[in-house]
Amino acid sequence: MRTVSVNSMAGELILELTEDMMGLCVEDVLAKLPGHGMFDKLMFKGVEVDDEVLKMLLMLAAEDRDLEYILTRVRQEPWLLCPNLGLNPMQDNLLGLADMPQCLSLATLTTRDSCIFKIMRDFECINHVMLLPPRHQSGRILAKCMQSESVFEYDIDFHQATTRWQIAEGSYNIRYGTHFEVEWTALAQFFVEAESHESDDDSVREPWRRHEPPQEPKRADIPVFRLTPRNAISLESLVETWAKEKEDNDYERGKGTKSKCQPVQDGAAMPGLSADLLEHLGFAPEHLEFWTAGSARDPSHGPGFAVAHDGQPPTESGGPQDGN
Repeated sequence: MRTVSVNSMAGELILELTEDMMGLCVEDVLAKLPGHGMFDKLMFKGVEVDDEVLKMLLMLAAEDRDLEYILTRVRQEPWLLCPNLGLNPMQDNLLGLADMPQCLSLATLTTRDSCIFKIMRDFECINHVMLLPPRHQSGRILAKCMQSESVFEYDIDFHQATTRWQIAEGSYNIRYGTHFEVEWTALAQFFVEAESHESDDDSVREPWRRHEPPQEPKRADIPVFRLTPRNAISLESLVETWAKEKEDNDYERGKGTKSKCQPVQDGAAMPGLSADLLEHLGFAPEHLEFWTAGSARDPSHGPGFAVAHDGQPPTESGGPQDGN
């Protein structure tokens, strides 16, 4: 059998595909390459190689035709075009999968505060999105966030603070190059609200509960989807959104708003979760380590997770809700 070779972009031989490699898919071949990247691709005479093209080339090589079958490994790392912020979006896979040693991990911190008339508002949201390497042109995507906010009307001594922890998981399919389409399959939230008016205090807690992932027009209003509000996403735009620090300051004479969005090393730990609870909520229990990893600090502006609460779902699950 004539071998099909894989070369670097500089023309150096990296790997030879022999007869015992018949039946391999493109992701299997990429996994055999040293230092392979998450979104690397194979090219043959200027055309991207998919599983069908690879199968055809291996069959032609098996027939010993007198042709050259040289594939080129193309590195796709669009985050290298982003500013050097001292953070690498490619991190070790928290889930410890042997065939997926690294993943794309993007975490951001968004803060906002305002003072308008007699009302003061504070807001903080920590988002974290992880994409596991694709297999057969599809992969898993996980997203989590902790959002806390407060409102204080000092003339009537009214204070309201809320915190929501949200998790979402789904899959993505690579359409072409670094463009992919996301389908969210599960969404859950734990919600706490505390309110005080003069001498009266009240609080509301909604334990972890599953919500139906909304369609694209409504998704932008839900905190956990801040980095991925649309179905169709390009890797370049996703990383650019993560890497670009944004800061607005409209304060004047003690009134106005301030806001900032910046990339951070990791996201917030989601409290009260267990493998059994994830399964009850319709999530894959093997992703537990991602949900519980990260910063365990309390919310900056809302109530913290009740230590005395076991985080278990209610006896009767609620119907589909928006989760915002």
